[in-house]
Amino acid sequence: SSSSSSSSSIGQVLDAVLNVANKHVPYSLRSQTPLQILGTAGMRKHSVTHQKNLWTLCAAYVKEHSNYLSSSSSSSSSSSSNLRRHESYRTLSGIEEGQFAWMTVRSMMTHHHHHHYHRHRRSQITNDDHSSSSSSIS
Repeated sequence: SSSSSSSSSIGQVLDAVLNVANKHVPYSLRSQTPLQILGTAGMRKHSVTHQKNLWTLCAAYVKEHSNYLSSSSSSSSSSSSNLRRHESYRTLSGIEEGQFAWMTVRSMMTHHHHHHYHRHRRSQITNDDHSSSSSSIS
């Protein structure tokens, strides 16, 4: 991908991510709220160098278009296994992606059970949309 097309795609995807975050985080708390953007299988197919370039573009875009707290990597290692776990922008391993999927399913099952059990109290229950999606920025 060319840098300009990557920048354009990243902007479109990150605008959607920031819009969702903005709905849930009051403006006054955003500078204290960490924002973490994690890549999945689509990112793992790229070389580590290309991933780092995309993450650099992501970090720059988020910094310019929001005031969320983030930590960028200063690591110059060429190995994806050396990427630090606390980074705001990084690619998940396949195992980590599976763990997130398991937690999502568990959360949805718990939410469904809670909603079903308390359906007679519908006026007191809010129904959040727990959806998951992937977007390609490469």
